[in-house]
Amino acid sequence: MTLIDPMIVHEGGIKLVREGCLSIPDFTGNVKRYEAVTVASRDINGRMHAWICDGLEAIAVQHEIDHLDGRVFLDRISNLKRDLIPRKV
Repeated sequence: MTLIDPMIVHEGGIKLVREGCLSIPDFTGNVKRYEAVTVASRDINGRMHAWICDGLEAIAVQHEIDHLDGRVFLDRISNLKRDLIPRKV
């Protein structure tokens, strides 16, 4: 699936999920994610498409869109939990 300039245009239900990321190895945290999302994006020919995602697919697409927007899952966990993560120099 190729998503160019994806955006979430509709969402439904919120759940707390345990999430991690290869960009930040060895750390996980509880993140609020939508249970279902509709994502609009362009394909390689510039045509608009929409996908309805739920379950793990919805969580994964939100995670990846966060990366495109310059966020990692740590940006979505509480400040208290984030402060417990050791800083690497």
